[in-house]
Amino acid sequence: VWSMADGWIWARLQGLVRDVERLFQNHQYGEAGRQLYEFFWSEFADWYLEIAKNQMAAGGDRAYYTASTLVRVLDISLRMLHPFIPFITEELWGHLRRAVLDSPLAAEAADWPEALIIAKWPIPRVEESWETQRVADFSLIQELVRTVRNLRAEKNVPPSRLLPAIISGGERIELVRDQKATLASLAQLDLGQLELHDTLAEK
Repeated sequence: VWSMADGWIWARLQGLVRDVERLFQNHQYGEAGRQLYEFFWSEFADWYLEIAKNQMAAGGDRAYYTASTLVRVLDISLRMLHPFIPFITEELWGHLRRAVLDSPLAAEAADWPEALIIAKWPIPRVEESWETQRVADFSLIQELVRTVRNLRAEKNVPPSRLLPAIISGGERIELVRDQKATLASLAQLDLGQLELHDTLAEK
């Protein structure tokens, strides 16, 4: 079963595949490259990989599905980045292919060719009904994390220091409760002193 973060990164990737295909058709290669760069570094590396570390540490099915998501997202990302940085992507994809084939996830790479240059280009899929909501839900978590990070920076709080926090979630409180551990991890909050409320009396 996918976590919210797994679903989010997959939905964002599918949106990217659709956008890049449209941009390529209109010969807007620079914009396609920019969007690929932003996705790979800002969304995949900065956000999903950080969450994936915790999910992998949980072990069991959660770790398995996280690893599967990592493999699929990295594979498709490298395929789309290949026209821009072919030597780097070919090398990386070769390492990925060998690692996957020598793992419990070997079935994921069963139809991969021997080289990235002859691998199939990702085919855009029709947007599924759940994708927009998943992206919106995760955007709320990102907004909360950014807010805490900005406050930490303003107050010069060392990154190693875990902070207590009180959050009023309003109508989205169930979503925030469900993502409490992820929120604490990304924002460097003390999970034991993280209070979540529907509403709060004004200070």
